[in-house]
Amino acid sequence: MIQFRRFFKLHGPLLLGFALAAGMLAVSEYSNWRTEKAFLQMQRSLEIRLALSQIRRQVLEAETGQRGYLITGKDDYASPYYGAITAVNQTLENLRQHYHADGRANTDFEALALLVKRKMDELATTFRLRQNGSDDEWRKTIETDIGRDLMVVVNNSVSRLLEAEQRQLSMAQGLIAQTVLLGRVGIGLMTALALLAFALYLRQSTRLDETRRQQEEALQRERDQLEVTVNRRTRQLTRLASHLVTAREDERARIARDLHDELGALFTTAKLDVARLRSRLEKASPEITERVTHLTETLNTGVALQRQIIEDLMPSSLSNLGLVAALETLLQNASKSTGAKVSSTLTDVRLPAACELTLYRLVQEALTNIGKHAAAKNVFADMRNQDGMVTLRIRDDGKGFDPASTPITSHGLFGMRFRIEEAGGRFTVESRPGAGTCVEARLPELRE
Repeated sequence: MIQFRRFFKLHGPLLLGFALAAGMLAVSEYSNWRTEKAFLQMQRSLEIRLALSQIRRQVLEAETGQRGYLITGKDDYASPYYGAITAVNQTLENLRQHYHADGRANTDFEALALLVKRKMDELATTFRLRQNGSDDEWRKTIETDIGRDLMVVVNNSVSRLLEAEQRQLSMAQGLIAQTVLLGRVGIGLMTALALLAFALYLRQSTRLDETRRQQEEALQRERDQLEVTVNRRTRQLTRLASHLVTAREDERARIARDLHDELGALFTTAKLDVARLRSRLEKASPEITERVTHLTETLNTGVALQRQIIEDLMPSSLSNLGLVAALETLLQNASKSTGAKVSSTLTDVRLPAACELTLYRLVQEALTNIGKHAAAKNVFADMRNQDGMVTLRIRDDGKGFDPASTPITSHGLFGMRFRIEEAGGRFTVESRPGAGTCVEARLPELRE
């Protein structure tokens, strides 16, 4: 029931409009049917009136022809008489068909037909007497006034039938007037109802528009609120990510300092102790001397490993020798570890220290990815100034991949992009399966 009310509330005006359209069509068709019926009745009544007038005229023509022949005896006057006889019979047949088609069994017409037949028989009798030369008899027949009385009766009967058809015409005209009035009233009523339905539809449309506007405003407020929340969370995450990157670099620097200071001091002390032992064990057995030598080599290896770890954590070459030298050292080490041929074209550039470290980490991450995934034989590195921007490209001829299908777990590429964009630059990756990979970073050059 609730669903029906809701449906009617939403679509009621439209359904009412359809109902009104159907009602107007029904009223129009009914009015048209009644009008056609009335016009057919009027047409038949007019045809009957015309036929009645014709039969009166034709009987008069027959009587006139008969009188002329009786007086003159000439055959020229007989021709209208014979023609009138044929016309009278045809007109009577037409009238009979009209009455039967109209479904009216009119006794007045049958009486008229009988009177006309008697009149025509009376004319025919007198006409034959004149033809046979019985002058006294046809004169006596004329003097009896039978023909005149029959003609009066015929005229009266025709007049009654004409009056009846006039009533039929009046009824048909009244039917047409009623139909027109009904059509006008129906159309007026339907028009009023249509206007009412249109007003209801406009009202419903206004309400729906207002409801839709309110919903859109509420949705827009929610979107604005969501956008504010997303922007706030994005800024928070960006600051958090920047803090984590900075914290990681600070932690690396702290660990590098601790390794340099603490572990370096331990290695130095151990090497001094080994040197003292060696000076005192010069005359010792060869086995002890071999063990001391092996211990010295182990300490040297530990010192070299310490320096490599410290360099990876906090590249001293970057702060001491500059970005170009640090990158060349990184590329040479990558060539030894991956076995790929590394070619580079590195130009001195001017960047803030943080941006230099960012580029260094980018090259470090790119070389790590090449060693793990690319299986490249050749690596090309290029760094130069272009239109106030420092452009760095790392390209290889390895397996390549589809950047559009990079999994979410590929944190290396996302980390590169974040650090470059955080520094105010742009980061792009161009690759496709079997065609190698090109990583490009663009950072603004340091201005004076």
